[in-house]
Amino acid sequence: MGGDENMFLEAYGAGVIKQIADNTGLLIASPLTYKFSSNAKALDALIESLSYDYAIDHDRIYVLGHSLGAGATAGLARGRGDTIAAACCIAGGAFQAKPGTPPLLVVSPELDGVVPPKTLKASAENAAAAGMPIELRIMLGYGHTLAVGAMLPEAVDWLLQHRRGP
Repeated sequence: MGGDENMFLEAYGAGVIKQIADNTGLLIASPLTYKFSSNAKALDALIESLSYDYAIDHDRIYVLGHSLGAGATAGLARGRGDTIAAACCIAGGAFQAKPGTPPLLVVSPELDGVVPPKTLKASAENAAAAGMPIELRIMLGYGHTLAVGAMLPEAVDWLLQHRRGP
């Protein structure tokens, strides 16, 4: 709907993700969603490529996406539970319980006219009932796009509480 991979770095919350990365020491990659749409091999290639230039903590690899990117995030979490420590889907995603899926935070803006909260809530509740480690949060007073910048600090804090492995 007009967004691209630059939205996280430049637009949402006026680029708040850059400030979060600077304050926490996180390495942020914002690839074009279409090439990563649940493509586990693309994720593997991205991580390998980044590891040539950066020290990667393989127990703390997270994925986070918004809207279409949330759908890709949910798919990557299902397909790479052995790689991803935790995932966050904001205003999108489809959730199916699968053994080994990492913890997943689902954020649904209350005023979302693109991905209605009742749709995300039903999907998240069904996945949780099937044993998926999923947490649903409703963002009161927010719509589809403005929720992202407001939620990023909380979402990153939630992700950082998780590590892959025992």
